Order: sequence, then structure tokens, then C-alpha cells
Amino acid sequence: MKVAGKIIKWTLIAFIIAVNALLVLRVCMHDDKSLFNGLYVDDTLRAAWTGDAENFAKTHSIADIISEDGVMYAYNLVYVESAARLQVTVRVNDRVLRDLYGGNASVSFEDAFSFALTGTDMKIEPTVVKYGHKFMYSYVMLIFDGVIFPPTMEPVTSENGADISRKWQIAIYAAADKSSPYETLPVHYADQPWKVYPISGSLQKSLEK
Repeated sequence: MKVAGKIIKWTLIAFIIAVNALLVLRVCMHDDKSLFNGLYVDDTLRAAWTGDAENFAKTHSIADIISEDGVMYAYNLVYVESAARLQVTVRVNDRVLRDLYGGNASVSFEDAFSFALTGTDMKIEPTVVKYGHKFMYSYVMLIFDGVIFPPTMEPVTSENGADISRKWQIAIYAAADKSSPYETLPVHYADQPWKVYPISGSLQKSLEK
């Protein structure tokens, strides 16, 4: 009986440890921002480099970071005024593909969606799109050129009808229907202050090449 009791005891302990480990892993996966989490440097950005690391790039946290259904997530918003460029990374739960295409493995994330930066009377297609995948998520880094700040922004209306802000947003279109966005992710409100995006020594060297 003592042996059986010990076996049950250690089995329960192992089960509890495994459950807690899975919960910790799930939290880490949910908040993972390791892909496309830096400044994208190319010839356009190098040509726009001013030598002023304190004022070259701007960023801020995205207020509405997660879509209403919780399956899309935006981060790493950076705006470079001298290049008229905005970049942002969007993460999409893989179950969105299953919901849209019924588990059709032949439909890739790259083919399933297209993206645009939108506002009032404004729709800018990305000039650079980079894809990645990690765990149960697909990632896409979007680079938009020709983005002038301050922009004409889409009004945001509160429940009582007051115009409370204006915004830039990422419109996400399903390939099957591009007449209207499948989802939108607001990434910048007009009254949201920017802060300095840190330019490291290695990043500065890359900009000066």
C-alpha cells in the first residue's frame, strides 16, 4: 500500500508540474514577439538616414494590440518621417486559416491574406512583405512607403456619437473576398504621442553602409 501511495503521489506531482509547464509555455507563446521585432533596413532607409539617432525613428505601444476575436496581434510599430515609411508586424493564429478554408492545406498564409494601411481617403499597399512562422502563429512584417505624418485619419466615434480620435489601421483582407477587410487592427491614434525608437550602434552601422 505504501508503494502504491507513493506512486499515486508522484504521479499527481508529475501531472501538476506538466500542467503548469504547459500553461507557462502557452503564455510565452501567446506573448512571443521574437520574429520581425527590429527596424527593417534597406536602401530606402539608408538614403533617408539623417545621422540623428535621437530623432530618426519613432515608435509607441499599440493601444488595440489584439483583434476583437483575439486571433490577430500587432506589434513593432515604427515610423521614419524622413523616409515617409511605417512598418509593423502582424501575428495571426493558424486557426484563422482553418476557419476560412476548412483545413485546406494547399492554401498558404501568404496566399490567404493581403494587407493595406488605411485611413480616411487613404489606402497604401505594402512595398515590402516578409513572412515567418513560429509555434501556432504566422507572422508578417509590413513596410509601407509614402506615409505622410500627420495623416488624414479615419474618425473613431464613441457610442454617444462624439468624434473621440482618428487613427491609422492595418486592413487585413481575405483572398476569397477583398471587397471589405476581414479584420482591422488600429495601430496609431492621432492623439497618441510618439517616443524615440532606439538606434543601437550596430543598427547605425547598418544605416550608414
